[in-house]
Amino acid sequence: MWTSDHGVFPDACIQEKHPLPEPSALDAGTDERRVRALTVEILEQAASNGNTLSPQKDVILKIRAPDLNLSPACEVNRDIMTVVEEFFPGTIELVEMDNGDRAYQLHRLSEMGELIRNVVNKRIKGQRHQIKADWRKRCATTGKIAALVL
Repeated sequence: MWTSDHGVFPDACIQEKHPLPEPSALDAGTDERRVRALTVEILEQAASNGNTLSPQKDVILKIRAPDLNLSPACEVNRDIMTVVEEFFPGTIELVEMDNGDRAYQLHRLSEMGELIRNVVNKRIKGQRHQIKADWRKRCATTGKIAALVL
């Protein structure tokens, strides 16, 4: 992500001599493609730390963080993020948290969560197996009654 960001926004002397042609050229630090890429990068970092969902306000703060050393800076805010969200489908899912706040999730993690929920719900609704067995007797004949007692 950082290599491509520096390629799109090189130093001024390089950009003057070798400008990016349309439609690749970005007109501002808050171009929707750049904001989407930064959001994906932040969500990937969060996912590698075990977080599959990130509140919008946290994503905004991380994009604006000075330690990213973005040039030009990506001065996103809630309004800009709301506009850019129309470019998220297929990559980033919008999620409403219990408190009503907006959050983001990588599309692949959303699909995985949906798959897990469906499997678990099917198991919950499924019928239990009815097994009538004298387990003490069965274990005693195999010499494993001690494992049951422990």
